[in-house]
Amino acid sequence: PIWKLSDIPSGFDFDLGNRLHLRVDRRWRRGVLGLAGSGAAPKSLCAFRHPLLELLFLHLLPSRGGLLLHASGVEHEGRALLFVGRSGAGKTTLARLWKQAFPATQSLSDDRCILRRGKGGWQAYGTPWGGRGQVAEPVSLPLGGVFVLKQSRTLSLRTLTPREAIEALQPCHLMPYWLRDLAGRGAENLGRLLSAVPIKEFGFPKEARSARWLAQALEPVSNT
Repeated sequence: PIWKLSDIPSGFDFDLGNRLHLRVDRRWRRGVLGLAGSGAAPKSLCAFRHPLLELLFLHLLPSRGGLLLHASGVEHEGRALLFVGRSGAGKTTLARLWKQAFPATQSLSDDRCILRRGKGGWQAYGTPWGGRGQVAEPVSLPLGGVFVLKQSRTLSLRTLTPREAIEALQPCHLMPYWLRDLAGRGAENLGRLLSAVPIKEFGFPKEARSARWLAQALEPVSNT
C-alpha cells in the first residue's frame, strides 16, 4: 500500500512510506511530521507529488464543510462548471474541448476539484492533483453548475432526480470512509450540496461542438 492509517491513543498515525510518518490529534488541529531512521530525506517528499497533501485535504474537508470530487473544472461567465465522473468518463476530454472552444476562460483541474460552502454560496477550487491533461491551477470561482458526464452519440442535458444525483456523485466523492465520524460529516456536506444545486447529466460525444452546445444550453444556476 502507498500509505497506512493506524488509530493510536493520541489520535492517528499515517505511515506514508519512505520512513515518513504523520501523527495528528483527534480534532485534526495539530500534527507532527517525522522521518524515521537516519539518512537523507526521500526525493518523493515534494508535497505536491507525495500523497501527504491530498491525504490531509481528504481528512480535513469533511469537518470544514468541504467536498473533494473526482471532477474537472472550467470557467463559464465567471463561474465554475464541474464535470463529474469516474476514470474514463471524459472529464479531461471535455475540459480540453472547453478550453479549445473558449481559450480565454480559466481551468481549475482536469481530475480533482474542491467545493466548500461559504456565506455567498458554494465555491469551487482547483487542486494540485491533475489528471491525464495535467491541468492543476490555483483558481477559485463561485459554483455555476455540476454535471455528471455520460458519453453518448447525441447531445443531451437533463436534471437528475435526488436519488439519481446521490447515486451518481457518491462514487466520485472522495472522503475517508474508514473513519465513521468524518464519513458522516462528508455525507452531510454532499446532502447540503444536493439540496442547493441542481445536478445535471450531460450526454455528449467527444467532439468539438459539445462544449459550445453546453454553453448555449446553460441557464443561471443558484448555488446558495
